[in-house]
Amino acid sequence: MQRQLIGLMKEGCFHLYKWSANSEELLKDVLAENKEFLFNENDELIKTLGLSCRPREDTFMYQMNLQEVPVTITKRTVLSFISKLYDPLGLLQPIIIKAKMMIQKIWLLKIDWDQNLPRQEIENFQRYVAELHQLKDLKIPRCILLKDSVAVQLIGFADASAQAYGACLYHILA
Repeated sequence: MQRQLIGLMKEGCFHLYKWSANSEELLKDVLAENKEFLFNENDELIKTLGLSCRPREDTFMYQMNLQEVPVTITKRTVLSFISKLYDPLGLLQPIIIKAKMMIQKIWLLKIDWDQNLPRQEIENFQRYVAELHQLKDLKIPRCILLKDSVAVQLIGFADASAQAYGACLYHILA
């Protein structure tokens, strides 16, 4: 698969480098200077596209650089802050949807971009930002395998309210 990927990307004039894997065997044919992760004693953190990974643990982590909440909280500062929340795999959507709902509520207030928000909205935003700091402890297993799996199930969940909707699918080996 690795050779196929290299070949396909070469056809588009893309050179792949900085390989990383959770298995030393997958990296055996990769030149040392192209290895991002070298299975040493340290459990190094690898970052790409806003997502962090610990290959030895085989877990994903989110490490957001959350700046301090501005003293003046306006529609502009809230939107600027929330636009920096990046979740390429969609694993944090239950958390990010709260931010989007907050933006929607602020927008409906029809205030200017640089006008201070009402006290209740400021408190909601400050509470939300304080809770975001808990994400630094979140670890998500990349893959959960059950021993001796033989059957495959696809399970879906969906829910909606007046403010938002959501859906997710789980692929389960049973």
